[in-house]
Amino acid sequence: MKILIADDDPISRRLLEATLSGWGYDVLVTCDGSEAWEAMQQPEAPGLVISDWMMPHIDGLELCRKIRQMERTGYIYFIILTAKGMKEDVIEGLEAGADDFLIKPFDREELKYRTRIGERIIELEQRIMKLATTDSLTGVLNRRALSALLIRESAFSLESIKKEVAPKLAVIRMNFVLSGGITFISSILLRILSATDTD
Repeated sequence: MKILIADDDPISRRLLEATLSGWGYDVLVTCDGSEAWEAMQQPEAPGLVISDWMMPHIDGLELCRKIRQMERTGYIYFIILTAKGMKEDVIEGLEAGADDFLIKPFDREELKYRTRIGERIIELEQRIMKLATTDSLTGVLNRRALSALLIRESAFSLESIKKEVAPKLAVIRMNFVLSGGITFISSILLRILSATDTD
């Protein structure tokens, strides 16, 4: 699992990096909130963020707010690392969208288990997304996922749609025929099936 660290304190940053790397995590290190925000906008951005609260340019809470406003398919688990431990501070962090807190200086065992909690939540979300888009009997895309795929692919040519969908068409066609659900297939899908038959 990939974890982003955002901390302007070099000692804390190195300690976090060494600890997380030692546990087998793929760690991306940034020196402030601006650098972290830039990293989170990349296609392969980490799913878990550990960010210091007080940083130059963009602080940890602002970084958290920006990440929560992003349009992204997967959930990003956000842990605030701070010396602030008052009830009001915790409430402010939660209102900004943080999932968890670690008090500086952090305890290694506490870091380990809070990171594992974030990892479990991300893995659970991924499993739920897979179940929501896959037919449990056949293991292929279900109607909802197929409709979303067709909408997404409508900007491309028929050839590019066929390349992505063609390997699954035989099983999908069998599911539709067996379930009597052929009536809800759009004219686009029928054209794809017909074009595949002629190839």
